[in-house]
Amino acid sequence: MLPGDKDLVLNILLFALTIEASGELGLNIRVVIGLHPGDPNSVSSYKDLGRFVPPNVSVTFIRREAPENVPGGMDLRVLPTPHALSGADLVVTFVSTLGYEAACQRIPVICFFPDYGERWLEALTGTSEWEQCKNGTALKIRGSSAEDLTRLMRELLTGSDTRVRLQKRQGMVYLNPPEKGSAIKSIVKALESFQR
Repeated sequence: MLPGDKDLVLNILLFALTIEASGELGLNIRVVIGLHPGDPNSVSSYKDLGRFVPPNVSVTFIRREAPENVPGGMDLRVLPTPHALSGADLVVTFVSTLGYEAACQRIPVICFFPDYGERWLEALTGTSEWEQCKNGTALKIRGSSAEDLTRLMRELLTGSDTRVRLQKRQGMVYLNPPEKGSAIKSIVKALESFQR
């Protein structure tokens, strides 16, 4: 899964290089691109990214709401990106809060930082570091190398030690939420203590 941002250049770099890297994996891969709800660019800006792909890659775009005009042949579905996250095997992002959500679900996260992206982030925030890269809940790739991205994607998709270490770190930083229904159990227990 690829959550997009609001910057066209950054999105094109992230999406195109991830599609290229996916093609090198030698597996049938569905790349799901989540278009940012605040992206001011037309959906048609991205149409060719889903058309000219390696034979083992298919591309689906998702978006929170239906755009006015969807180019023919573009696989675009109306679905908020966080709703699709639970079906993802891997998240490749630049800087997205979806990376935090993925880490909480122990889904491996790669933060892909082309040089343009680092300069863009620094101009916007005053730093070129993303919190997930600093706390170790995502792995960072600097530069624009599809080969480096392919290598790391392969490691994370095959159950390697890298994947295990990353998920362990995600579990240390983002603790598991309480068991479903635990709040109700606590309330019932407190109420029962008043009866005694």
